[in-house]
Amino acid sequence: MTIELWSVDLDDVATRPEVLRALSSTDLSLGGRLGTETLRRRFSARRAATRHLLARSTGLPLDELQIVRRCSVCGARDHGRPQIIGMPIEFSVSSSGGRAVVAIACTRVGVDIEITDARMAFAPDLPQTVLAGEESALLDSLPDIDRAGTRLQMWVAKEAVLKADGRGLSVDPRRVDTSGVVTSGVGRVSLDGAIWTVQSVIPASLVGPGLMAAVAEAGSAPSPSALRGRRF
Repeated sequence: MTIELWSVDLDDVATRPEVLRALSSTDLSLGGRLGTETLRRRFSARRAATRHLLARSTGLPLDELQIVRRCSVCGARDHGRPQIIGMPIEFSVSSSGGRAVVAIACTRVGVDIEITDARMAFAPDLPQTVLAGEESALLDSLPDIDRAGTRLQMWVAKEAVLKADGRGLSVDPRRVDTSGVVTSGVGRVSLDGAIWTVQSVIPASLVGPGLMAAVAEAGSAPSPSALRGRRF
């Protein structure tokens, strides 16, 4: 099995009207609620690029591609795990700054990315807010120079699992123990009876430079799915 990882330059896509024409009325409405022009532009670019990639993967015309979202916690339809009506394709999208990655697979999948330049400012807050006891113990055992990067690696792995699960941060992140994942770069995470296989060391050749990324997929196969990086 292969998981496709599409790297997207959102600021580039935002200048391509032939791509932006794919936006649905829902996309336009949601994007219009965001507070700054940069956020609105990048949101529209992410949604439009995702629709093009899914149309390509499913073989459906853009105007026949139906994506629905429904939050499994509150029931709202403007957020939650996205699904394509009538197609056995799963996908997940993550963005950080002007970059995005779209993961497409035949099994439930979650992806998360973070720009690594921001990790020193963000990572020190993690032990008090989102880390499991095993993760905190692992960090305490590391040299200071390695802790910030490992914290961020834990965070993107948690986010990938929670996106694949579909409930996102309505689940306490401390319940997602990634200590075994970050130690070897790949491992299993259990959450409410489900098992997720997580890859947390993903080469820049697959997702683009300057990013830390993680991918979670359903199940506990002996080997994780192969990752194939592509550029939109």
